[in-house]
Amino acid sequence: MIEQLTDTQMARFPEFVKKWTDIGLCTLPADRLKAEHGIRLAYKTAKLKTPIKIVWTTSPFAQGLTRALVMDANGKASVRDSVWASVRASVGASVRASVWASVRASVWDSVWASVRASVWDSVRASVGASVRDSVWASVRASVGASVWASVGDSVRASVRASVGASVWDSVRASVGDSGYGQHDASWIAFYDFFRRACLLEKETNRLQGLTEITESAGWYLPHEHICWITERHRRVCRNGRGQLHSHDGMAVEYPDGWGVWAWNGVRVNEQIILTPNTLTPEQIAKESNAQVRQVMVERVGIERVCQLFNARSMDKQGTYELLVLDLGDGRKRPYLKMLNPSIGVWHVEGVAPNTKTVQQALNFRNGLTEAQIDEVNGTDWYQQGDVILRPPAKTYKPQPIILT
Repeated sequence: MIEQLTDTQMARFPEFVKKWTDIGLCTLPADRLKAEHGIRLAYKTAKLKTPIKIVWTTSPFAQGLTRALVMDANGKASVRDSVWASVRASVGASVRASVWASVRASVWDSVWASVRASVWDSVRASVGASVRDSVWASVRASVGASVWASVGDSVRASVRASVGASVWDSVRASVGDSGYGQHDASWIAFYDFFRRACLLEKETNRLQGLTEITESAGWYLPHEHICWITERHRRVCRNGRGQLHSHDGMAVEYPDGWGVWAWNGVRVNEQIILTPNTLTPEQIAKESNAQVRQVMVERVGIERVCQLFNARSMDKQGTYELLVLDLGDGRKRPYLKMLNPSIGVWHVEGVAPNTKTVQQALNFRNGLTEAQIDEVNGTDWYQQGDVILRPPAKTYKPQPIILT
C-alpha cells in the first residue's frame, strides 16, 4: 500500500499535466493505426469479439448524427426522420457515408465503464486515500480544467445543440454514451501517473487500450460489431485564461468544417463572431442566455448599443452615467453605465425603474432588496449581472493560441 509519495514522484506532477494537456488539445491528424489497435485491445480486455468494422467520422457532430441514426436500427424511424430533417443541409456526403444500418447493441458498459471500474478497484487497493486525493487534485483536476472544462464540454454541448437536445438525450439513454478520446485525457492522466511514476503497471494494465485511443484520436462509440471513432480537432483557439476564444473564426474546428464558435469561454454563433455589426436590437433583446447576450453587447460596442436602444442620458457623475434605454414594446428602463479604470471595461447594468440620478443608482447597487431584484430581473433583457462593454479604443483581440 502506497501511503505517501516521494519528493521525486511529486516533482513529476507538472510532467504528467503537460503531457496529457497536450494530448487533450492536440490538433494533429489522428494516428489511425494506433487508435484502431487501441480499440481492438479495449474490446479484447473487455472479453468481447473485436468489431467487424471500425468507421472513422470527421467530427463529434458526425458521430452524434450517427448515434441518432443508430436508433433507426432499433425500429425508431421517427427519430431518424426528425434528425435528417433538421441537419440534412449541414451534413456533408462524407458524414452520410459513415452511417451504417447494420448496428447491434452498444457495448459501452463492457468496453469502458466496467474496465475503468476494475482498474479503480485495483488502484484503490494499492494506494492510500490521501495519495489518491493528491494526484487527483494535482494531475487530474489540472488537466481537466484545460481539456474537458475548456474544450470537451463545449464540444459536447454544441453536438447536442446541432443534433437536437431531445434527440440527443433519448439516443444517449437508448444506446449509451460516447468515449471522448483525447478529451478523456484528465482521468487517463490520473491512472497514467500511478502506472509510470508509482510503477503500478499490473494494476492499470487493463486501461492500455483506452489509453491508446485517448493518445491518438477523438470521440468513439463502441458497439457489438462496429465502432465509430472521430478525427481530432484541427484547430483549438483559447485566450490567455485558457477559455475557448477566437475573434476571426471557430474556436474549435474539425476536418469536416463543424466546430464551436466561442468568445472568452461563452459558446456563441457565427454572426456574433464574424459580423457583429449586423446584430439587431430585436436579436439582442430576445436572446435568453444572459452570457450570450453579454457577448452580443460587447461585440456590438457601447456606442452602437446606445444608438440601437435610443439611449438618453439622465444624469452624470464622474465616470458614471445614468441612461434610459428603449427596450421596445413601450419598455424604457434606466441603466447605469460605469467604467472600471483598472481593466478598462465598461459595465452597464439595470437599476430600479424609478431611478432618476446616478447617486440613486449607486445606492440601489449597494443595497438591493428582493422586490427590486425581482422587478429588474423579471423585465429587463439584461436580467442579472453586468454587461461588459469594452471601450472601442481598447477592444480586446488576443492572438489565438493554436495548439499542435
